[in-house]
Amino acid sequence: MSNGGTESYVFNLAAALKKHECNVLILTPFINLNNYEYKGIQVFTFINNDFHNFKERVAELHPKIIHFHSLNKTITTKYVEIIFREFGIQPFVSLHLYNTICLRNGEFLFRGIKNCNGEVTPAKCYLCISNENLLKKLVKTILLSIKYDNNLYGLSSYYEKHSEINNLKKFARLISFNNQQKRILSQNGISSSVIPHAIEKSYFGLKNKIDSNKITLGYAGRLSEEKGLHVLVEALGNINHRSFRLLILGIVNSEYELYLGRVMQRCVQLGIDVDFKLNLPKSKYEYHFSEISILCVPSLIFEVGPIVVLESLSKNIPVLASQFSSNYIRNGIDGFIYNDFKSLVNILMHISSNDLFFEKLNFTDTNVLTYNDVALIHRNLYFN
Repeated sequence: MSNGGTESYVFNLAAALKKHECNVLILTPFINLNNYEYKGIQVFTFINNDFHNFKERVAELHPKIIHFHSLNKTITTKYVEIIFREFGIQPFVSLHLYNTICLRNGEFLFRGIKNCNGEVTPAKCYLCISNENLLKKLVKTILLSIKYDNNLYGLSSYYEKHSEINNLKKFARLISFNNQQKRILSQNGISSSVIPHAIEKSYFGLKNKIDSNKITLGYAGRLSEEKGLHVLVEALGNINHRSFRLLILGIVNSEYELYLGRVMQRCVQLGIDVDFKLNLPKSKYEYHFSEISILCVPSLIFEVGPIVVLESLSKNIPVLASQFSSNYIRNGIDGFIYNDFKSLVNILMHISSNDLFFEKLNFTDTNVLTYNDVALIHRNLYFN
């Protein structure tokens, strides 16, 4: 299995459900049939994009409960419909990404600029994803009209998305991770139950003390542009950043190497004290994570979690987050939320000049759940 956030969540939830007397199997698409066991969890595969093989595998496993995690271009709502119509089971669906709803890859930014309420409508969505200049838009519309049986570009995408949303309404029981996601689903006529994200119990505990006079700003996650690390770097370049150290616990592959190079170069140009630690194993990741004074989550698109916020709060590490990644944070109590670049700069200046900054924070009522907690909530929802 992958070490990605969704895959880790599914495994940990499955392992916790097993402890509560649930027989849990994982079914995942693959290029060929290759069943295996992963840390005590049986993993079964079906051939990618083969509906017939998928139905055969489900019939073999004969499940009573089915829970889809993170629909995407590979696992669409067609699979949800199959389970409902051919097996008589209304499956549960958790959306780990927003791209099931939003045509802009889950950004919920109208034309990539202005916040969107998440409601999918033909006029708004067409204008949003068709924001090129007039000539380019006309050429693309003509070419794609020919390619896709005369369906206009943008409108055809909208109707595909609208069909997906209707399938969720008719065939699934939705689970939201937070009230923001619940609201977005509600905008599109989909009701859902809320079960928050969870973290492994090993993350709980006090942070490590490090021998440094500097405040360690931490970033943990994928090094891709929409995660906004470059925005944090530019904000540091706008202040006297000598009191800060930037620690980047990054996940990077060949796809993100160009972006990583740009960020590294900019840190050198601005004279930022930065330490890149990339693709760490879990034990080293946890160790270095505990060095962080303030976790920074500068996402430029809406995040369903992110789980890294819970990891931080469980260690009494405050979080500085953009409005797109502010779930679970109590603004001014266990973290700070900024709405634009100027407010980010102002918060960083406040942190660097206020010796009592950390003493004023309060983590007493921070609500961080373990996988055991959410497994019990899921179990009750499955069987009631």
